[in-house]
Amino acid sequence: MMDCEQDADEGVSEGEAETLSYRQRLEKQASGDLVLMQWSPTMDLLAATFADNSVMVNRLSWQRVWTIPAEESRPTSLAWRPDGKVLAVGRSDGRVDVLSVEDGHRLHTHTFTHPIASLHWMVQEECSADSDHVQYTDRSLSFLPPLPSLETNDEVDTGVQSTQQRQVKPLTKEVDVLLAGNKEGTVHVCIGGVFCATDVDIRAPATEEGEENHVMITCLSRDLRLLSAVVLNFDPHRQKSALYLQVMSVDLIRERYCELQHLSLLYSHVSSLLHYTSDTLRCMTEAWEDVLLTMDIKLAKYSTTLKEGASVADELLVLLACGRARSELRDFLLDELTAKGVKKIGLSLETSYTRVRKYSLNCLSSVIQALQFHLGEVLGMARWKERFGNLGISTDSLQVCIKSLGTFALKNQELQSVIDESLKSMKSFFMWIYVVILKLGEEPVPSNMKQHLNAEELKLVVHFLKKRLAKSAAGSSQSFNLELVGQYLVDEDLKIVEEKQPSFWERLLQEAELDSNAIPWLFSPSPVKSLLQLLNSLVRDVAAAFATTKETICQTFTPKPSVPLLPSTTGDSEVSKIDSKIGELVCEGKRCVYYPSARDLFLVVYGDETQQMRCCRACVRGVPGLADQEKRCLSY
Repeated sequence: MMDCEQDADEGVSEGEAETLSYRQRLEKQASGDLVLMQWSPTMDLLAATFADNSVMVNRLSWQRVWTIPAEESRPTSLAWRPDGKVLAVGRSDGRVDVLSVEDGHRLHTHTFTHPIASLHWMVQEECSADSDHVQYTDRSLSFLPPLPSLETNDEVDTGVQSTQQRQVKPLTKEVDVLLAGNKEGTVHVCIGGVFCATDVDIRAPATEEGEENHVMITCLSRDLRLLSAVVLNFDPHRQKSALYLQVMSVDLIRERYCELQHLSLLYSHVSSLLHYTSDTLRCMTEAWEDVLLTMDIKLAKYSTTLKEGASVADELLVLLACGRARSELRDFLLDELTAKGVKKIGLSLETSYTRVRKYSLNCLSSVIQALQFHLGEVLGMARWKERFGNLGISTDSLQVCIKSLGTFALKNQELQSVIDESLKSMKSFFMWIYVVILKLGEEPVPSNMKQHLNAEELKLVVHFLKKRLAKSAAGSSQSFNLELVGQYLVDEDLKIVEEKQPSFWERLLQEAELDSNAIPWLFSPSPVKSLLQLLNSLVRDVAAAFATTKETICQTFTPKPSVPLLPSTTGDSEVSKIDSKIGELVCEGKRCVYYPSARDLFLVVYGDETQQMRCCRACVRGVPGLADQEKRCLSY
């Protein structure tokens, strides 16, 4: 690491390089082969990627801040948000991770189809003098309570500790845009670094099938009117390559940047809430225990010893009614189930179901309320045609999201009722069977258990024996209907669906012969779908609803004539020497300046009416200084 000092030398003749002196500050050994490096805008942090695909952020003193371990996809580009608080990492699998600089936690992830070639993050201050711009205020904190924290046995491993901090906090007084260019000639425009507003095809002209178009560097002008990109066109069959400058007019972003910024904020809210919901279901899965499956296997094995037509439920009902058991049942209870085993299963189930119910009642109910609030906000925006109509937000798609959320809420209520019913009946059953085993083994029965086994408890035992010890339907992993909760937490249809009496509203719809799907404010239940399946469906519907803006906004982008920066050549050409990692593209007014290397500069000047464009190339000697004898001017 070195300091740079420039020595002013008035005696240097034209064309000679000005002298630069460097002073070494420190020298540190890197943990591996460095691939990419980029300083933060505040110049106090250095982001670096290594050959093993790991990502590291260090301080100026080379003190490590955090490291993201190596993974299969290769980091291909880095971009800091101009305030230095967020880092974007593009990868070879088309993923863009938006990371918190404080701890490296993933705030958001974009998943695109093609490998990322370049990233650029810019900020533009608000134009308060423009009276057509409307400022929008986020009032969700005034109406929504904070979400309950998710407590797990190991918060570090599961990552749920950072769920509430997973949202990208937007800049309040500026609009920031993250541009992600891929290797197929597409630029993804992400407002606030989170909301992908559109995908722009910015390929070089007359691109043929099989040709590659690497977006080497992108730039959005400060007035938010022009999107510029340097595109490397490569024909792998002919081994020919050329460098182009592509410029597009993007007036819609300038005219509606306040609306896009607010839409990005709401998308960030919804996205973080969906992550919170997914983490909640993961915590519920961890809290759930499959101890009943062990008991199911033992009961299934015992049922094979019964005579044809007899059942385990009948055997236990006779034991409940008469107080007597056959010798085979007696041996099974004393040797297979045992009093200690039954007590352990009962306590584990009560603890497990109570925790699952807590997540369902507190966390899922709260996040459903928050999602309904924010999706309702977006729906209101879609209906405000004057301000948001030209953004392409679909009211129909948002209605689908709200109905999917309602179906998910109904399934969550169904899970709560199943847990409540299971806790009651199972607690009574295990208490009764525990007392029976103690009596069969001639052991003393605790007095408190004798008092609890009243007529109401015995009625619950009968209900459990008839309902839960019935044979399961074909395709179920259980022989009996003992476990009903776990099937709600997997990504497959419910195997055991209990018949329920229709509610008052369902009977009313049936009598009126109305279809609930045709009424937007009525939610339809989904009897055979699990909770996880409905969450996945909700995530897909939300993604589809916000994706409707892409095509509408993309149609407002007007391309300008392409400007070839370097001619099409073969072999070891100048094009192959261009390094996008050190290049810089600046667009202001009617000029674009591109620095592809430390010694090259391209200046493009274009007009609005004539569409005439001129490209000048100059060689830079040392610090920027133009060599007139190497300029080349082209007109189109």
